[in-house]
Amino acid sequence: MKKAFKVLSIVCFVAALFTMTSCTKSQEDLIVGTWKVSNVVSEPENPFVLMMVGTTFTFNADNTCSTSTTFMGMTNVQNGTYTIADGKLSMTLTDEDGSDTEVFDIKKLDKSDLSLYFEDKDTDFDGNPITMKITLELARQ
Repeated sequence: MKKAFKVLSIVCFVAALFTMTSCTKSQEDLIVGTWKVSNVVSEPENPFVLMMVGTTFTFNADNTCSTSTTFMGMTNVQNGTYTIADGKLSMTLTDEDGSDTEVFDIKKLDKSDLSLYFEDKDTDFDGNPITMKITLELARQ
């Protein structure tokens, strides 16, 4: 009887371990799918970045990706590749003008929401250097 109790206790302990383990997906798995930009925040404020609202990002399991932006009835599609490492999303996109790589900090990524942050260095109308801090909020489609 004692032996049966010990075996039953061990079985219950192992079963409890399995039920308590987390089934969280990696960022690489969670990002696969199509995401749509629902909001853009920039600092300093720039109304031109609002043109990104509605842009879709599609991430495939084979590390290929695409973006689709429609503005004033014209749609621009870019295809490329992506990698995720250390909380950063690196996308290399190609269009008729060549290729460009952008690195985003992943601020949030779950089953329904994705938040990406990046800094864009540019110049203002007077030629002075500025750094724009941009956050993209995306929703899974």
